[in-house]
Amino acid sequence: MKQLIFVKTDTPQGTISVVMRFIGKLIYFRFNNNQYAQQVINTLREKGAFIKTGRMWVLVNMFTASSDVFTIQGKTINITESSPEQIEDFLADFYAMQYTKAGFKLE
Repeated sequence: MKQLIFVKTDTPQGTISVVMRFIGKLIYFRFNNNQYAQQVINTLREKGAFIKTGRMWVLVNMFTASSDVFTIQGKTINITESSPEQIEDFLADFYAMQYTKAGFKLE
């Protein structure tokens, strides 16, 4: 399991903290009922991800397509040939880059 925490302080809602946990090909993030969280959920759902929203956590499985090879931002991974740790690193690197671009700081 890999965990990342992102923080953004200069939002109209005040400080926003995002906690993401990566377990193999599954992503869990703490549910925050705000526009940023809803935007991420909607974008992932549009791209075909399986999403289950619970009381405190949102479960995301981005690898629901029939292909075992996925390319995100020019990086490719084969989920059947990769270890759970390699998939976690792949996803964590992608999200770290995306949240940093959006102005969040990685803690």
